[in-house]
Amino acid sequence: MTDIFDDLKAEYEQLDAVLAGLTPAEWSHASAAEGWTVSDVVLHLAQSEERAAASLAGEDVTIRRRPAADGVPGRESHGAPGRESDGAPGRESDGAPGRDGGAPGRESGGVLGRDGGPAGRDGGASGGESGDGVLSREPVTNGASGRESGRGESGRGVDAAADARVAAQRGIAPADLLARWRRAAFAIPDALRAQPKGTRLSWVAIPLSPATLATTRLAEHWAHAYDITAPLGIPYPDTARLRHIAWLGHRTLPYAFDVAGIEGGPVYCELTSPDGELWRFGDPAAASTVTGPAADFCRVGAHRLAPADSTLKATGPYGAKALAVLRNYAL
Repeated sequence: MTDIFDDLKAEYEQLDAVLAGLTPAEWSHASAAEGWTVSDVVLHLAQSEERAAASLAGEDVTIRRRPAADGVPGRESHGAPGRESDGAPGRESDGAPGRDGGAPGRESGGVLGRDGGPAGRDGGASGGESGDGVLSREPVTNGASGRESGRGESGRGVDAAADARVAAQRGIAPADLLARWRRAAFAIPDALRAQPKGTRLSWVAIPLSPATLATTRLAEHWAHAYDITAPLGIPYPDTARLRHIAWLGHRTLPYAFDVAGIEGGPVYCELTSPDGELWRFGDPAAASTVTGPAADFCRVGAHRLAPADSTLKATGPYGAKALAVLRNYAL
């Protein structure tokens, strides 16, 4: 797999080329993220990158949900980050992308293991434990918002926090907003790459390795690029960078089954890359399989595509269940 930090920069550059060509009317156009305009989506991405920069500066950017004294559940609070799970290998710098199980909401948490810790990677190919960046603000899929797809109260609470941040800063001129996103985003890849081996950075739900945080940033930008370009009819070609997101989705399937409260098991995936290469994840001897385009697999995990509307083929006792719970984000 190619270097996650290089791929993160390349994803930023692809989105930047789109944003640079938008007209004022397109900036004000409704996005595929329910309730947000294109400007709102870019503002959210800028805010998320600024959050990553704050983490790199040593700030605690964890959001912990706690019971409210007034009986209103799920109020966000800031606290010490949780610890990484030992149920899955972490991943450092050039490791394969990790992945949490969830759907992209406005903000996502981290790639979680069975005990709530990240199922990331520290030493795989390229990628990492997934975090907040994995897709934010869920789009409408088959008439239902991502909130109805099993994210639960925690997911709704994080979405509400993202909504509040966007609402508080809405109205920035497109040129200024683009400059703000560029300033925040393009500083991140090199800053993450420069972190010492073994570093754990504060993030929304749990501490993540630099490579994992890079993977979440790539995944979130890829998903939100869809939210921006699809309603405007702007091409946004899929690339080999999807492998990071596909690995993330497969790696955290055990957690996704747990969150959904259904029985799961090993699933072997053979996914065809945008370039025609075959990507294999899992044990080929597994009784359950998922095969088909990697792009469909990633969009199903991002809740930008319903499994029934994809061309993916699932077999065995857990194949279809895996597609039902697949998610490229946490919570």
